[in-house]
Amino acid sequence: MASGTDSKTVYIGTLGELMTQMELLKRGIFVQTMGTLFDYDLMTTNHKRIEVKTAMPTHTYKTVRGKKYTFTRWQFRNYDNGNIPIQEQKGRKRECDFYVFIVLNPDQSYKAGYVVPEEAVSGTLMIYIGDNERNRFHQYKERWDLLK
Repeated sequence: MASGTDSKTVYIGTLGELMTQMELLKRGIFVQTMGTLFDYDLMTTNHKRIEVKTAMPTHTYKTVRGKKYTFTRWQFRNYDNGNIPIQEQKGRKRECDFYVFIVLNPDQSYKAGYVVPEEAVSGTLMIYIGDNERNRFHQYKERWDLLK
């Protein structure tokens, strides 16, 4: 386990990787898990490198003109919790072709998967996906076909 990583984080990450494998398998896409020596989590049989990120929902509350609103979003860290200082990781390009962002329901069940090309994320340390169509990654929601 990487330094600074707790068991719940590892559990959620593993859950996301398994959900990704299941979604790909349903579509006839086979993958291999890569382990910690690689900068990505999965490799498809057609050599697409996938970094999987998984998050539970967080809620933001805001009052506008006396009316209360709740905003749900998922927050993903795109940096190494290990020995590399975070300042040195800004602008870092991962050695992957795609990110898969798995958003979970509060009960840890699958809500959605976003299959995002690496170029759309490159160098971003924190990624936020909102529960609406205005988020910048909405076009990639359930785009598992990009991995064929």
